[in-house]
Order: sequence, then C-alpha cells, then structure tokens
Amino acid sequence: MENGSLGCGISGSGPSVFALMRGEKAAAKVKTAMTQAYQDTGINFNAYSSKIATEEVKIIS
Repeated sequence: MENGSLGCGISGSGPSVFALMRGEKAAAKVKTAMTQAYQDTGINFNAYSSKIATEEVKIIS
C-alpha cells in the first residue's frame, strides 16, 4: 500500500496475490514493488496487470 495500492489480498490458499489500484501509473508502481518483493524470496512467479471489467456478466448461447 506504500506504493499506491488501494488494497490487496490472496486468492484461495495463497498461490495468487492481487492488488487494486486507481490508474495505470499506480498499477505500474505496485507491480514493480511486488516484483521486487518476490525476486528477493527466490520464489518463481509471474506478474500481470490488467484493467477491471466494467461490464456485467453476459450469457452467450
């Protein structure tokens, strides 16, 4: 959160970590900080950033 995250959490038992930011600039800063944190542990990881969906769920038949 020191780098601009609005909040963060884990998915399931923790194999996935996520954070929410407002804007691409904040997302890049948080991604860099999280990448550095994981590099320091020696754990294999991938880092991604994406926009939040703004449309509701749709059923396609």
